[in-house]
Amino acid sequence: MSNNFETTKTIEFLESFLGMSLSEKSRKRSMVEARMIYAKLMKVYTRTSLSDIGRAIGKDHATIIHYLTNFKWLKKTDQAFSSKYDTIADMYEEFRATWFNEDRFDDKKQIQLLKSSIEKMTTERDRYEKYFKKIQRIDSIVQLIEERTPRGEEEYVESKINRMFNSIVFNP
Repeated sequence: MSNNFETTKTIEFLESFLGMSLSEKSRKRSMVEARMIYAKLMKVYTRTSLSDIGRAIGKDHATIIHYLTNFKWLKKTDQAFSSKYDTIADMYEEFRATWFNEDRFDDKKQIQLLKSSIEKMTTERDRYEKYFKKIQRIDSIVQLIEERTPRGEEEYVESKINRMFNSIVFNP
């Protein structure tokens, strides 16, 4: 299997899954994250050179190195990005498996793949809904803090809130 085939199929998979073009010139976070995920999948699953990975989406090898470096940090610090990548990587593995199968376009397998994707997304959605229901009761407090905290003063405000809570005695 040639690198060109892998590159083309990977781009088709991601563009279809994410609903955006990886070669679109945009610095929107969603676009940059999509290109990071593409670079990581290509690096993990193929032997394609960094130059070839970049060339396929209109970037150079230095940008791909930058994406891969930032990917590690983002995966560790951003739960939503980490979950998105894990879901995509799982689906990508299943997708890659169809490349070697003679009846890869078999409807039953496509339906199975879609059901699996729906189950994963439903589970992820349920997890987020639980989280948002939990924090919904303090949303007005978070909004107030966000509105009134000047940029760069977050640590100061956090220390003030921490001192305030340490002095409050709750009587249940």
